Amino acid sequence: MTVDWITVAVSAAINTPAVGGLLGFLGKRVLQREAQKHSQELERLKAGYIAELEKYKSELDRSKLFLQAEIDKTILVTRVHFQTEFEALKEVFGKLADLKFKICCLHPVMRIASADETKEDRLRLLNRQVEAFHIAYDALLEASEHLCPFYPKDLYDLLRQCLRVADSEDKHLRLSGPETFTISWSQGGEANVTDFLASYDAVATLIRERISKLAIVRH
Repeated sequence: MTVDWITVAVSAAINTPAVGGLLGFLGKRVLQREAQKHSQELERLKAGYIAELEKYKSELDRSKLFLQAEIDKTILVTRVHFQTEFEALKEVFGKLADLKFKICCLHPVMRIASADETKEDRLRLLNRQVEAFHIAYDALLEASEHLCPFYPKDLYDLLRQCLRVADSEDKHLRLSGPETFTISWSQGGEANVTDFLASYDAVATLIRERISKLAIVRH
């Protein structure tokens, strides 16, 4: 049998205390490097998880603040309170809408008339429209005053603004005299209609916002 003296020599060398110690030292260094590498990787992952966690926490905080803001805007009322206020708002706005139609009829954007219509015919029509306008005005004034304890004051103030504009239009009609149906007369009336519609839209917006905030308390 042939002896592999090289293998024998290497084996003998490895088994010597000096070489064995060297190999042990080198193995320990490798393990240390691998452990350090893994430790750095773990720290990187940990930092990434912390950043993600902070991001989610920030988003959650924003969501909570938004939800709290919505809750803070909610007005808790009893069912009776809700029904009473809702009916008051509905009635007052109905009167306001009727006045809107009447004031717009006084100065329509487009008007169709017969070819043989005289100024007297047009005056008679205007008088009927003014009478209907006065009835609608008085109805809104009465409803807004009678029901004012049952809806917010800021809405009452806006309704008063609508009535002031309508009153301005009434004065415009009463004092026009021979200026009636002239271009300047029409322009003055159209300006009043524009102001009225702006106040009307403000009332409608406020009522929608008010109703959206009301929430019935659960017993």
